[in-house]
Amino acid sequence: MRIVIRALILCVPLLAPALGRAEVRVVPPFELERYAGRAAIGLLVPGAGPEVTREGALAALLRGKLRHDLLGGAPSGTPLIELGRRGGPLVLVALPPDGRTSNDRRYP
Repeated sequence: MRIVIRALILCVPLLAPALGRAEVRVVPPFELERYAGRAAIGLLVPGAGPEVTREGALAALLRGKLRHDLLGGAPSGTPLIELGRRGGPLVLVALPPDGRTSNDRRYP
């Protein structure tokens, strides 16, 4: 039994990088009902403040933080995730359209 426990302890660091992987893709808006029986679903808050931009929403998604529209809208810093095919759980995200829009909608 001790050998099995030691083997598992030695393998955990090898598995850790794979646990944090997810495939994040930006897609056109879609109906939540389409995936309700097959996946976890939720809504994206695209930004903070009265208006948002697609660039600001994408920057917030990649960095995991918001910046108020009146302060520039797009957060700075190092991205925490990358978009694209990476394996792992699939996350589909819709963003606001190009340009400046009212921040009165949530995106799947």
